[in-house]
Amino acid sequence: MTTTESVIGIIKDISPQTKVDASNTGHELFDLGLDSLDHASVLLQIEETFGIKIPDEDSERLITVDAIVRFIGEQDK
Repeated sequence: MTTTESVIGIIKDISPQTKVDASNTGHELFDLGLDSLDHASVLLQIEETFGIKIPDEDSERLITVDAIVRFIGEQDK
């Protein structure tokens, strides 16, 4: 499973009504049905799943699947 697929899976687990899939990973999650509480839950699950820490100042820019995947990739460097 790719990182993108994992992130989409986490989002769908937390917010099943969110209309996110591989075709719209650059769209803002809020435009696809995620609310702010769901967003916080997604980021917490991302931290747990990938064993990373997302600083508060970074969480505000992690509003697309693409941005989240890039952030995860940057943590490996």
